[in-house]
Amino acid sequence: MFNRIKIYFKEMFPIANFLGGLLLAVSFLLLLHKFHGKTFRLDQITILCALSTMFFILLIRLMDEFKDYEDDLVNYPDRPLPSGRVKLEDIRVLYYTVIVILIGLHITVPKLAIAGLVVFIFSLLMLKWFFMEKAIRASLPLALLSHHPIVYLYVGYIYVAYTMIDPGHDINSLLYGVPLAFTYTSWEISRKIRKPEHEDSYTTYSQVWGSKRAPCIAALCHYVTAIGFAHYYYTMKLPLWWTIGYLLGHIIISIPYFQFIKSFKISPNADIKRPLRIYSEYSMLWAKAALIIS
Repeated sequence: MFNRIKIYFKEMFPIANFLGGLLLAVSFLLLLHKFHGKTFRLDQITILCALSTMFFILLIRLMDEFKDYEDDLVNYPDRPLPSGRVKLEDIRVLYYTVIVILIGLHITVPKLAIAGLVVFIFSLLMLKWFFMEKAIRASLPLALLSHHPIVYLYVGYIYVAYTMIDPGHDINSLLYGVPLAFTYTSWEISRKIRKPEHEDSYTTYSQVWGSKRAPCIAALCHYVTAIGFAHYYYTMKLPLWWTIGYLLGHIIISIPYFQFIKSFKISPNADIKRPLRIYSEYSMLWAKAALIIS
């Protein structure tokens, strides 16, 4: 089993995914500390929040294995689970292990445990397709509308953790969680965009919204993040060169979207099933890194 689990993590939830969850929590907590003029410290609540966010994201990944198993047999037969290199029992063991870890992390912090319970209940509703599986499976936009709020619950969870560190917080600072959440909206849409000749039975946003409109929407989400954090840097009175450099970084990262919109051009080394996903990940990393460095 151990070797099979290693295979699973290597292919489906590598180190970068673990770090992504940690960076989500740390970057937003850093933003909140700076906004309130507080000194950031790696205290118990901060570490607990970062680890819990990481495990909540892993939990969703494991839930998706159960939800998408039949679809993956057709659309992604080479993945560890549908290919037989990992067993469903392995996923169940990981799933319940993560739940036990999350309970252990929250057992001494009732306030954060309540926020974590909200995230967990919503995750369970996602696993059950909100008891509307047929309708949601038939509509990719409905799946986005119903499932994507989990990202905002992560942001809310992190904010609750911050309120335990700074009881005198300004609720308006929570709004800066929106541009951070939009990095995940851009990623979610970008990973389901393909060139017309690469479309198949797997439903993508480029099928639903069109091969030109879908990348436009993904790029728009990308710029919501750019403008939102540019406003934050302006509010925090960072040097103008920093804000301009930050915006230029986002513009450069978004160039492949417009190349795709113009002529469906993609990198020769791109994953033909997800040619734009890597650029949404660059955008996500750029946004989080800038928050941490600033």
